[in-house]
Amino acid sequence: MVDERSAKNIKTLHPEVAILAAKLVETAVAQGICVKVISGLRTYEEQNALYAQGRSKPGLIVTKAKGGYSIHNFGCAFDVGIFSPDGKKYYGEHAHYRRVGEIGEELGLEWGGKSP
Repeated sequence: MVDERSAKNIKTLHPEVAILAAKLVETAVAQGICVKVISGLRTYEEQNALYAQGRSKPGLIVTKAKGGYSIHNFGCAFDVGIFSPDGKKYYGEHAHYRRVGEIGEELGLEWGGKSP
């Protein structure tokens, strides 16, 4: 079952990517992992704001791509978050990220957070 937040973000994606994003969430949930799509399509301004983070603005660097150079700008990428079983608490770090990345790869997606 895809939650409301994920469904809203999935609707912003390219149709082929949206199908895979929904399958990823459904597969993870079926395995007992509370995962949500927390970001989909981004404007160039939104991407530039993220790019500035950790550079000209406070925070950690979260992207290497400026606006226009991220596949988020074209609806071909999405970010997920792992949450507590009740869906209320976000986990920035959790062992389930690895499994969700593996599920994505099994579906034919590229896992951007994969360590070399």
